[in-house]
Amino acid sequence: MVNPKYFEDLGKKLKDLFDPKTKDYDLKQPTVEVKTKVADPDAEVTTKFEVENGELTASLEDKLKLPKYGVTVKAKLNTKNDPSIEVSNDSLVDGLTIIAKTELLKTFKFTGKYSKDMVAFATDVEVSEAPEKDGDSDGKADDESEGGAEVVLKPSVVLALNDISLGASAVLKPTSDDVLENYDVALEYTHDALVATGKVAEKLSKLQLGAAYQVNDKALFGLGYEVEPSDFSKQAIVAGGTYEVNDNASLKLKANSAGLVNAVFKQRLSPQTSLSFSTQFDATNIRKEETQKLGIKLVLGDS
Repeated sequence: MVNPKYFEDLGKKLKDLFDPKTKDYDLKQPTVEVKTKVADPDAEVTTKFEVENGELTASLEDKLKLPKYGVTVKAKLNTKNDPSIEVSNDSLVDGLTIIAKTELLKTFKFTGKYSKDMVAFATDVEVSEAPEKDGDSDGKADDESEGGAEVVLKPSVVLALNDISLGASAVLKPTSDDVLENYDVALEYTHDALVATGKVAEKLSKLQLGAAYQVNDKALFGLGYEVEPSDFSKQAIVAGGTYEVNDNASLKLKANSAGLVNAVFKQRLSPQTSLSFSTQFDATNIRKEETQKLGIKLVLGDS
């Protein structure tokens, strides 16, 4: 029996299809990635350079796996001065994964995940500096904000039975006046090549429906719909898919009901090198410069 998904993975197939970060829809111009892999120890180093609006940013990511101990270490440095380090372990108890992450030693996040048989639990505990409150008439900050810390809890649970998964999640802030900041409920149905997901999000204020269908081994199609039941004028539709042109080339495309179109074409130049081109435009007004984007990405060491 396959262990059930975690709440964050419900609807993941559609998210991977439409999310700009996961499908290179929003490439910078240009982007260069250099990946270096080592077999022993199992490590991967990724160096990325991006240029946007004439500004160069760089980042360095290191991923080290220690299979003997079930430990994975990830470290990230960048020119934005927000380094992070993450350590995870999945060997302590069968079905349990624990993750500890810190960002610039100002934010600490602990995640515990357990998936077994028909149930999947997950909890995030994040501690960070409390946001500054508005000062008084003398411009001084309130005493409550001095030296304080903000704690955010994100518990979730998923129950799975055959092809159906039902889950719920919440965002709690024990140190805030509004303890229950958010809660979502989701239902996912999986059958053969079809994955359908329904979610009531943001304190039941938004209804999100979506489906992904694997047409064949080369083509995937997805459709998403979102509406606010309190105001049906606020609704959006997005459709798209991926298509493998051949063994070395692939195309990703999405379009929404507002007329915004995104496309990414990826060409593998060699077994370890790939080149991607991305574009964005408004189909209702192609000459609208605010929505026009072009991007290019070269990856060395791609696998």
